[in-house]
Amino acid sequence: MILYALYAEERCSGELRSTEGAALATRLEDAGAARWYLEQSRALGDALLLHWDPGRNHLVATRDQDGRPSPRSGLDSSVVVATLGGYATEDDLHLEGICPCPVDQEQVLATAAALESTFEAMYPINDPSRRIAGIAIGRYPEDGYDGYRADSLGNPWPSLTIGFAAYCYKLVERYLRLERAVVTATNLPFFQRLPLEDARFRPGEELLLGDPRFDEVVDALRRKGDAFLGRVHRHINPGGSLSEQMNRFTGHQQGAPDLSMNYAAHVLAAGMSGHLPVSSRERYRRASPRARAAPPR
Repeated sequence: MILYALYAEERCSGELRSTEGAALATRLEDAGAARWYLEQSRALGDALLLHWDPGRNHLVATRDQDGRPSPRSGLDSSVVVATLGGYATEDDLHLEGICPCPVDQEQVLATAAALESTFEAMYPINDPSRRIAGIAIGRYPEDGYDGYRADSLGNPWPSLTIGFAAYCYKLVERYLRLERAVVTATNLPFFQRLPLEDARFRPGEELLLGDPRFDEVVDALRRKGDAFLGRVHRHINPGGSLSEQMNRFTGHQQGAPDLSMNYAAHVLAAGMSGHLPVSSRERYRRASPRARAAPPR
């Protein structure tokens, strides 16, 4: 059976529509190349939509050549992490409608919510009764690799948990740049999982800058991203090192030790957190030279 991987398709699409490629084609005055990038991105966008499973309300990571879902649930953290490397939130708004998988796409948001709820129920260290903020994120529910053997029980991964923090931060950037957040029947579960006290959402609502609930969503996403990072910090080794996985029962580090990808991911996510624009549009304009230079709408 030939499987099509959503992660690979998203990453390919991200490279094809990257600002670097578009900017380079423009600087070289190569209109044909720029047009080719956009045509390939549209074609890949059609392929990405084949991964949506409306019955389960999430994107499936793999499907076979006949378009049927794989025997696995298809729920996979790579779907969310893949969006981090594709859509440039600050510079690519002129490609609106062309980008097939931006971070705020309703199907991606729904998939992130499904992954959170699944791993919250699956891993004992995520038991809400422990009152520990932040959900430890694994690869996929059927994972049997524990860092040493493939016929065991999979665990949360520090790199993926950090990736979900980065996803929250990138959503903050995206929403503030667009000055809106759209609630749909598909992505409603994501908004319902945000750490909010009183905000209520209905499908079809558009939360605009200036609406108190918009600021609440942005603030909740910041706090949620920080909670993902805090979860990783809680289980770090005494010497400060991070391994491949965190034991699902104890949180202890296990598997390949001292992985550089954990540290690289943490540096990137922490940097995103430290440079997030504030929610107020006026203060955002003062903080961002690019925003200050933008003409008023």
